[in-house]
Amino acid sequence: MRPIRPLLTAVVVPAGALALALPAAAAPPQHSSGYIDDTKTFAAGSLCSFPVVRRMYGIESETVKTMHDGTVRDRAYVEDFTYTLSNPLTGEMVSSKEGGQFTIFEYADGTVQVLITGNDAVFTSPHTGFIAGQNGYYLETDLPDGTATVDKATGHFDTGFDQALCDALS
Repeated sequence: MRPIRPLLTAVVVPAGALALALPAAAAPPQHSSGYIDDTKTFAAGSLCSFPVVRRMYGIESETVKTMHDGTVRDRAYVEDFTYTLSNPLTGEMVSSKEGGQFTIFEYADGTVQVLITGNDAVFTSPHTGFIAGQNGYYLETDLPDGTATVDKATGHFDTGFDQALCDALS
């Protein structure tokens, strides 16, 4: 009968050598989640001719992971989340329930990509209907030289503060 110890050594040593030859595993993702309630007041003239109060509240979760190639992926998503805009002078308000996910990729060369999937911010008001929104799929690339391109946008993506929002709040 052949001794088993030399056979185990022959199998274990090459497996250990193989493990040393493989690239190091990426660090485990860092995850956080919590309730946020953030209010900011924009002075008259910055968005509309009157002050605008922006309030966002709900649950936000985030997972940050460094990939094998050094790319940092920051994925955030919201649930049971509300975004409101109001005019403190008149009490008028528009709001949107929000959901979806956005991911930010930070590459070693300084390039940043923003990917929004399933965003569903839709602002409406009584007697007017749809005012503004950002919903659908959106991919933007920001280069280290400061230039940015919208690579893809499907659905409806307002990129600035629209006059219709000011009209709805006045």
